[in-house]
Amino acid sequence: MKTNHYVKVIRIFALSAAVIGLFAGSGIIMAQHQHGGHDHAGMTSQAAPGGNYTASGVVKAVGKDRLTIEHEPIPGLNLPAMVMDFLVTDDSLLQGIEEGDAVSFVCLQQGRNYFILDIEPVD
Repeated sequence: MKTNHYVKVIRIFALSAAVIGLFAGSGIIMAQHQHGGHDHAGMTSQAAPGGNYTASGVVKAVGKDRLTIEHEPIPGLNLPAMVMDFLVTDDSLLQGIEEGDAVSFVCLQQGRNYFILDIEPVD
């Protein structure tokens, strides 16, 4: 059973490294995104630079490396409104995010996985 856990951790690490490498190669890596003065309130599903999409929803669960979000439709990703898991590219994105928070977020699809690149609670 422990072997399964380690394999899963290695796969997540490898996938995270691949996504980070993709961003680094395209020049859009987000090492430290500052939110000074702007907010994501009122964001709907819109394309962001690099094939990323902004969306909004409510956090249903906070996991070690993922968030479960009940989100509005994300037309650019052909996703109807639903509850689904999003992996996070950086654990610091989970800081201050709690179950029940209304959030707006930037996400992308990589294969069959969806990643959150940036997230903020909204009022």
